[in-house]
Amino acid sequence: MADFCCMVFKQLKIQLLFVFSVVIFLLVLTYLGSGYLYNQKNRLTSTIRELDDIRVLALKNFKLIDDYISYETTNENYFVSGESKVKKEFESNYFEIIYRLQTVRTNLNDEYSEITPLIDSLLIQEKQYAANFSKLEEHVLLKGFKDFGVEGRMRDYAHQLMEIENHGINYRALMLRRHEKDYIIRKDIQYFNKFNQEYEELTKEIDATIKDKKKKKQYHDIAYNYKKYFTDFYNLQFEIGLNEREGVLRKLRLNYEHINTFFDTEKAKSVDIESSFHKKLKIYNSSLIVLSILIALVLGYIYASRITKRVNIIKTSMRNYIESGFKDIPVSREEIKIKEFREMNENFLHMASEINSYINHFRIKVEERTAEIRWQKEEIVQQNSKISSQHELLQIQQHELAEKNRNFLESVRHAEKIQKALLPSHQLFRKLFADAFVFFQPRDIVSGDFYWLEEISLTPVAKTVVNEYELVVSGEVFHTEPGPDETHAPERKIVFALGDCTGHGVPGAFMSIVGINHLNRIVKESRIHEPDEILNNLNHEVKRSFYKGEDDVQNIKDGMDIAFCSYSPEKNLLQFAGANKNLLLLRNNHIYEFKGNKKPVGIYPSLSNVFEKTDIKTQEGDILYLFTDGYQDQFGGEKNKKFKTKNLKQLLLKIHSYPMSDQYSIIRDNFNNWKGEGYQVDDVCVIGIRL
Repeated sequence: MADFCCMVFKQLKIQLLFVFSVVIFLLVLTYLGSGYLYNQKNRLTSTIRELDDIRVLALKNFKLIDDYISYETTNENYFVSGESKVKKEFESNYFEIIYRLQTVRTNLNDEYSEITPLIDSLLIQEKQYAANFSKLEEHVLLKGFKDFGVEGRMRDYAHQLMEIENHGINYRALMLRRHEKDYIIRKDIQYFNKFNQEYEELTKEIDATIKDKKKKKQYHDIAYNYKKYFTDFYNLQFEIGLNEREGVLRKLRLNYEHINTFFDTEKAKSVDIESSFHKKLKIYNSSLIVLSILIALVLGYIYASRITKRVNIIKTSMRNYIESGFKDIPVSREEIKIKEFREMNENFLHMASEINSYINHFRIKVEERTAEIRWQKEEIVQQNSKISSQHELLQIQQHELAEKNRNFLESVRHAEKIQKALLPSHQLFRKLFADAFVFFQPRDIVSGDFYWLEEISLTPVAKTVVNEYELVVSGEVFHTEPGPDETHAPERKIVFALGDCTGHGVPGAFMSIVGINHLNRIVKESRIHEPDEILNNLNHEVKRSFYKGEDDVQNIKDGMDIAFCSYSPEKNLLQFAGANKNLLLLRNNHIYEFKGNKKPVGIYPSLSNVFEKTDIKTQEGDILYLFTDGYQDQFGGEKNKKFKTKNLKQLLLKIHSYPMSDQYSIIRDNFNNWKGEGYQVDDVCVIGIRL
């Protein structure tokens, strides 16, 4: 049995298995010890991360105080319903902080005794923080906003003062309101003092100007209540905290600073404990690793010496075989006793014999392949020469194309300047209309949309005044009073138009120039001023410009949609005619839409050639809107759909009371925001005029 064991142990694989088992045992020992220390370290790391997450929640709650002051204190819905998203988020964060702190406190063992008191202090500070927030909410709800709380009652009495029909009292009440608003905006105590001083002046004014005792007492009561609620408002504002240097806001800030300090202290102590675990783990692992290396080196040296001796025999045979140029097959001159190395040597001798046969075979193959490669190389050189010539030609063509593109862009830029010069200037709009805007945004550099404006003076002639105007609005007819026959004084008219030509870019710009030139000729030279006659003449001129024969009718379908208006300020009369274009009039928060004829200007043989006009009696404050298709046809928004005319009308109705300069900004920003990063599908032009 002993001889068998000795024979087995002499096998190389058994000896290597023994060395491997010793190393594995040491590695397992290292793993188990490291696992215990890592587990302790990971528990501490998890606690630190949990406290970091809790600290983030505490910071969120601190920022929610600013959100509460900034948004909820001026949110009327909050004072109506008493519900606040900020408050709900604050309470949710607070309960989560308390729960997670208590969980961390429960999971800590005796090794973390330095951290436990800090967590207890954090729990106390968090509860104080929540209590102070509740107190802040109580003061805010009591203070109120606009028609709610103390501020609502204060505003009610202020309005009663303003309604008193007495100039002196109204002036004093106005000054009180001014000091009140200055205090609310600036939160400066000097305005509170000025309010009290002005109150004294108001009481004197009441005593001096009101003789009726009953009214005098009533006015004094109103003024007193106004002052009382303003004083209550001031005190509540002071208790809340004007600038975080006093009141509940100061307490909240101090609470947060204490919480932050506790978190910093806890972080430092946790890091110290974690560092201690890291040192222990490092010492333990280093000791076992050094021991494992020493044992491995000793055993490795012993067995390497024994193996090296056998390997050198095989290595010598291989070196001799290689030095002979793989020609002389080696012959083993010494018997190798170790089974594995003996088999290795036999396999090597067999491999050497096989290599010799393969070398002879591949030598022939290599010579054949070399000749083939030489032929392929010559062919590749010829192909490279052709490719180089084609590349040079491509560079020349690319340069020519870039030069042509640059010249084309310069031409289009110059065309843009020409088109802008033909359009009415902003100075002319400001001269003829006190409040108006033009939003003009071509899709390409030049535009197929255009607008036109001119002021004309009609030669006075004796004529009979039209006895009746009809204003057609949404199916209703409004009549003006009949007037007597009379001779008119020189009449001033403002004529303006908005056109949308076929196409866009350069073709559309050419059509817009044709339209502008014909309008100038019709109005200025032919002195035609009625919108329907102007469109009829424009239709005739456009057809005459493009129609040269029957082939042109079939091939050229270019034209334009156009809205044309003639406004007489002295008569408050607006005349409108349209070719596929409508006019919007906004009056008393209602939209009236006047539809033009459903046909364009241009060569469309199947349509009639007559355009009709609509007379509209205007009022001061009426707003006119003209627009092309580009605005409502623009794709965009979350679902990438068209903006649509309905939405444009709703937008105009919403903003029509704003100054025209503000309307321009809103319309421009709304269009660009709707379009986003998308592609502009058409030229855009919107005109707004307040009469």
